[in-house]
Amino acid sequence: MNAKILNLKILLLLSAGAAFFFACSKNETEIGVKNGLDYFPLQIGKYKIFQIDSVAYHPLPGGQIKVDSFRFQLKETIADTFTDNAGVVNYRIERLKRPTDSLPWTFDGISAAAVTRDVALRTDNNLTFIKVPLTFITKTSWSGDILIDSLVILEVAGENIELISKKRWNWQSDVESYGKPEQVGAVAFPDVATVLSQTDSTILTEKRYWLEKYAKNVGLVYKQQKIVDSQNLDNTIPWEKRAQKGYILKQTIVSFN
Repeated sequence: MNAKILNLKILLLLSAGAAFFFACSKNETEIGVKNGLDYFPLQIGKYKIFQIDSVAYHPLPGGQIKVDSFRFQLKETIADTFTDNAGVVNYRIERLKRPTDSLPWTFDGISAAAVTRDVALRTDNNLTFIKVPLTFITKTSWSGDILIDSLVILEVAGENIELISKKRWNWQSDVESYGKPEQVGAVAFPDVATVLSQTDSTILTEKRYWLEKYAKNVGLVYKQQKIVDSQNLDNTIPWEKRAQKGYILKQTIVSFN
């Protein structure tokens, strides 16, 4: 199995996807409708600005852990479309960042988003994850990393950490809820869907966790990522306190059009 090594730069790895095997468990009284596009709108000219707050962990000699904090703003603009080799229309997303809102934006990279017959996808750093199903049913489940068949290693604060290891785990994504009002940062949204993606939550030495919130007719408005390792097996201590390698990140909507 080949390893794919990515330099994280603390702009996170965002994510993405394309066709997948979709397993849903539904309540008999619950009927799914193709409403996923309401939470994953794609339109040229639309932009969103996020506040990014992240912490990176780096082990030092003697058992000490260095903790570095990073804070900046990220702007994502849907700039254009292109058609990929499979004939799927992709939306080109330009990313800019700045340390504070008083400083100019600088180029940070290009991402892509697309919609197939059944799912919405996003690609960052050449990794494509399945983000949301087009039919929302609470507790709908899918393998968000099914399009990625190799070991993926991130470089965080000079240390390598596995993001994907198909031999040892798989990511599972679930629709936790949708259609609920929620305050995200300073913005109140009347209809928000929450998607949780994680590996086996009982593993004490590793945490692979993404919580994403999508507002109807807006798209992603919040993300929390925990990609951390630790040899401290005391699970009464939160990961923010016992992480020894990796990063924890929060991405919160500031403004959008």
